Amino acid sequence: MILSKVQRVPRLLYQQRRGKAMQNWRRPSMDEMPGPTMPFEKALALNQTRNNTQLAFGVGALVGVLWWTQLHDLLPVFSKRYDKVIKSLQPYRGQFNNFVAEEQTSLPAPSLSMQYVNNEVKEEEHIEDEQSNEVKKSPNGIPEAVTYLIVGGGTAAFGAYRSIKATDPTAKILIISEEKATPYMRPPLTKELWYFEKNHKSEGEFMFKSFSGRERNLYFEKEAFYTPVDSIEFNDKGGIAVLKGVKVAQLMPNENQVKLEDGRLIKYEKCLLATGGRPKVPKAFEHLKDDPRVTTFRNVQDFQHLEGRIKSGQAKSVVIVGGGFLGTELASSLGIFAKDTKDIDLSVSQILPEKGHLAKILPPYLSKWATKTLVRDGVQVHTESSVISAAQSTNNNNQIELRLDSSQDVIKADHVVLAVGIDPATELAEDAGLPIDPIYGGFEVDEELKAFRDVYVAGDAASFLHSQHGRIRHEHHDNALVTGKIAGLNMTGEHKTVNVNPLFWSDLGNDVGLEGTGRIDSSLETVGVYAKTDKDNEYVKGVVFYKDAQDVVVGVLMWNVFNHMSTARRIVNEHRKYEDLMEVAKLFNLYRMSEAEIEGEQTQT
Repeated sequence: MILSKVQRVPRLLYQQRRGKAMQNWRRPSMDEMPGPTMPFEKALALNQTRNNTQLAFGVGALVGVLWWTQLHDLLPVFSKRYDKVIKSLQPYRGQFNNFVAEEQTSLPAPSLSMQYVNNEVKEEEHIEDEQSNEVKKSPNGIPEAVTYLIVGGGTAAFGAYRSIKATDPTAKILIISEEKATPYMRPPLTKELWYFEKNHKSEGEFMFKSFSGRERNLYFEKEAFYTPVDSIEFNDKGGIAVLKGVKVAQLMPNENQVKLEDGRLIKYEKCLLATGGRPKVPKAFEHLKDDPRVTTFRNVQDFQHLEGRIKSGQAKSVVIVGGGFLGTELASSLGIFAKDTKDIDLSVSQILPEKGHLAKILPPYLSKWATKTLVRDGVQVHTESSVISAAQSTNNNNQIELRLDSSQDVIKADHVVLAVGIDPATELAEDAGLPIDPIYGGFEVDEELKAFRDVYVAGDAASFLHSQHGRIRHEHHDNALVTGKIAGLNMTGEHKTVNVNPLFWSDLGNDVGLEGTGRIDSSLETVGVYAKTDKDNEYVKGVVFYKDAQDVVVGVLMWNVFNHMSTARRIVNEHRKYEDLMEVAKLFNLYRMSEAEIEGEQTQT
């Protein structure tokens, strides 16, 4: 609205000084306040006219400025100068595209400096001949020296190179793997790959569905992610290269180098031993180590070999020797696979020396219950049994005959899978003089996973100091990932320690999923709390607490209880006694039903 110029407020209102109160001021009356001089509609129309005029003037001024700069060639975006620059860069368009795509083999773009003198462009191209633009290749096909060397191509290697790259983006990392594959996940080999359809599209791309329904790649990265082995040594951008199917014969830590089987040497600044473990072969099978009908189960080639024999009909009967995680998961998966696949004729048997499955970690009652679950899924289980002899069938039917110490019966199999554990791969320690843990096996390293100057160890082969549990060695996926990550950070100059409690998980078909953290050992006293939702199934859902001799909770096992690992770790980290573990179990949401449906059971072994 337009204010009257006649009516004014007291003059002293505008004479206030900062920091002082106004003198002789009084509140103005309504008659003294400003008032409108014209109708609201008319005042609004006048304001809009004024605003439109100012806008039109501004647009006209902008158009005039653009016209003037174009007329005098002052704006290179619309001028011939821009076309000239683009044409000069045209030969290198492919190089720029490769750079954007982060292709490791791309050529470096030329360096251009441009000067504007008298409206002319002088281009100074610092371009050498094409050969000098290419990344120099290693003379013998492999690098003679790298910054970071990783021996072993498993999960620990993956965790390490990710940590190194996060800290040192231009790091030159060489992975030497005995396998003819880039790093990949091992857990799906005994689980998801048997339950869901999969597609081995190409090398480095093996697609499958997880239990959540999400499509995943068995390999951590596609093949194109890695830098060619012969291009890593002189690549200023760094990269990660994988030397496949090659074994390191000797580690020389005093010279900071390794020797390959063919005698070639590779120098390093930092070295990580992520050698993992080698499957054990029972004495009864030593003479059949090279028989394709008797195999271990450790890598993707083992999976493909077994699956191929089953689907081709060559292996209609499979016997699994061993009742640990690997043997139990594989037996459960094959039993379900045999029931669900109508066009496959397959029988599955399992031989284990204990009274039940996973007997080294589960309380006896849970171990027996797990055995009942596998029998229900179609697995023929032979408990408290060991193989005393294995030989070619006398009936000339191309089968293997197994004799057990528990009976006179002979088990015949088209294929035998040995899953009786692993020995940590520590062959490099002998010549290198690295210490070996006499109790747990593996390379003996400190809390920072260092075995010697510039030499670190991670994964299954590492026996490391833990702040709470002392010296431990774990053979699980999560441990390999965590120790690999910490070792990678320490190789770049950090000083991290393994201060989290290791965890593991396992699945027995669709009905049983277990997760654990801390010391999970069936020799300890256990207290199990279960929610009984099925009269025929006592152990549908529950939590098992593992206590040491002082009644301190040192481990927690969750049975069909998920998404509570942080709670379990917090309980173990507190390292204390609990008066009522039934109350502690409430943290895992077991008490959504009535108290009458909850059973607490204590078992001492």
